[in-house]
Amino acid sequence: MRCGVITENFALAISRTEKRGEETVRPAAYLPCEIWRKNGSADSFAQLTKGALVEITGWIRPEEFVDKTGTRHHRIIFVVNKYSPVQLEDKKTEGE
Repeated sequence: MRCGVITENFALAISRTEKRGEETVRPAAYLPCEIWRKNGSADSFAQLTKGALVEITGWIRPEEFVDKTGTRHHRIIFVVNKYSPVQLEDKKTEGE
């Protein structure tokens, strides 16, 4: 924590359902995310649990760094400025 600012880092899983021939698969990717909160208000981080469905808004921040071997690396981080839990509606059975 620096200067009253708390950060939380997490990976957001993104997936979709695809058909590959007769097989249905769900390929996934993980987007690194970062949240900042001022004045020690970390209570809201409790909503960020593994498997929780959340809606996020923010922006993408590109990063570049050079490792010890001199190799240059690039990545993107999604900086979250707002998030909220999402409740899914129960699926209706056929005929309802």
